[in-house]
Amino acid sequence: MTDATLHRRIALFVNPLAGKGNALRWLAKMENYLRGLDLAYQAFGLDLPGSLDGFTDVVIIGGDGTINRVLNQYPDLRLPVGVIPGGTGNDLAMELDQGKTTGSCLETAVFGA
Repeated sequence: MTDATLHRRIALFVNPLAGKGNALRWLAKMENYLRGLDLAYQAFGLDLPGSLDGFTDVVIIGGDGTINRVLNQYPDLRLPVGVIPGGTGNDLAMELDQGKTTGSCLETAVFGA
């Protein structure tokens, strides 16, 4: 584990219905990526936790609706948020230019631009 990952714990949100299964494919890729970096994470589906206490980062896998749902659940969120385009339209993710390849999407979501 490096200094950059030592104390990180990622709240990973995924909408299993998003993108006709696309979000679930991204979830598997993200979990493998995080395990490879030895980063702690907890994945959440449609049942969002009441609090994000103990987390250092948020990654949302889904489309615009999923992003909207998660961010509205935590209006006072002060954690870095990464987005993986796992929905149908993915307008926000495309505006944020989350990367063109799988690797660049995962890296940008976890480490920023």
